[in-house]
Amino acid sequence: SRQLSNEKFMSIESIFVNDDELFYLESRGIDKISAKKMLLESFFADLFIGINQKSAIINNLMTKIKEKLKNV
Repeated sequence: SRQLSNEKFMSIESIFVNDDELFYLESRGIDKISAKKMLLESFFADLFIGINQKSAIINNLMTKIKEKLKNV
C-alpha cells in the first residue's frame, strides 16, 4: 500500500480545507494536522450522504480514506 505523499496531501487540503473551519477546530484545542484530517474525512463522508450508508462499497471507501489520512 502506498502512502499519501505530503505533496498530494497539501494539494488535496488546499482544495477541501476551509481556513475558517480549520481555525474553529484549532481554537477548540485540536492540533492542525488532526483538524485537517477531520475536515477531509468529513468532506468525503458528505459526498456519500445520498448513498446508502450501509453499503459495503461506501464503508470500504471510507475505510481506505481514513487509512490514507493516518499515513500523512
